Amino acid sequence: MNNPLTLNWSASKLKSASECMYEFYLKYVEKIKGTMSVPLSAGLYIHSGCEKFNNPNKKRVNWKSAQTYANSRAGSWKRCIASVGKYAGQDIVEGFDGEIWAAAEGIVKPCSEHFFESFSEREPPISSEKKFNIQVGNFRLNGGIDYIDPRLRFGDFKTGWGENPPGEEAVKNDYQFTIYAAALPIILANNPELAAKSKLTSSQQRALRKDPLDLMEEVEGYYYHLKSGEFVTARKTRHDLVELLNTIESIAIRVEQEDFSHSRAWVCNRCLVNIACYQDREAGKILIPKKSDRKNNLLLFPPRETMELHLDVPSNLELLVNKRREKRKPRTDQPLLFLDDESVPA
Repeated sequence: MNNPLTLNWSASKLKSASECMYEFYLKYVEKIKGTMSVPLSAGLYIHSGCEKFNNPNKKRVNWKSAQTYANSRAGSWKRCIASVGKYAGQDIVEGFDGEIWAAAEGIVKPCSEHFFESFSEREPPISSEKKFNIQVGNFRLNGGIDYIDPRLRFGDFKTGWGENPPGEEAVKNDYQFTIYAAALPIILANNPELAAKSKLTSSQQRALRKDPLDLMEEVEGYYYHLKSGEFVTARKTRHDLVELLNTIESIAIRVEQEDFSHSRAWVCNRCLVNIACYQDREAGKILIPKKSDRKNNLLLFPPRETMELHLDVPSNLELLVNKRREKRKPRTDQPLLFLDDESVPA
């Protein structure tokens, strides 16, 4: 690929594109704002509490017990969220009357209690909500790691999957864990202070200086299922990263060809942009591969006829500066799609 446009990819973008290209189109091309459902708002609220508790730069409140902590979090939800029916400035859409109030007892309280039981006596993380933007080959991968433990460990809080956690194989196949496992060594290689706190062995320190991705297979990822209080672990390899890059390549081809066709499945019921999708379906709107004027279509990548397959991880790796807070004028020579980082809880 010659002179490719460098665009940001996150686990949520890849997940949307893999499940349904039309969902991808609505969210990232049309910029349709997803529904603020009760489970989503509760997940965001719980994540904010976990981040505050785990923040190594803040003093922890000395809660008497897990139940006391959970009651406090549920009480705040009822007073500040349920009473106004909003979160992050958006109206929360209830699936049934009283769902917001029911979430206090059914989601917020048990998840908060399990979190406190697991983390109140656990070794404090060296970083929480660590945002990153890394360059791997022609692509930028971004995200936010919920917490980073010493000894090459990271964790991600999840409120989904019902009452039981997913199996180890399901977590191993998660795009998010591939991105995080690749990002952590690169983050440490560019942050000596954080690397010093991570308690690396001498051999790991040498590998970090020579090629950070040599440590990718030693990184341990924790999927923490808040509803059950159980951890599911997963490790990734360089081969997983190669597969990820090729997945992005295949998605890029479909985007270039303007193939945003629907993929109807059971996941439609939990899609956050399904209302807009249903309206388009009723209107007979569908975006499929077509030939059009290159000057007018959504050209995200340079014209090409074949997909560039990766057989190994590209040699160019870089931790990019997060420019979200910098004031800058939008470029007019490429679409705004993917230019900003995002952080969307699963």
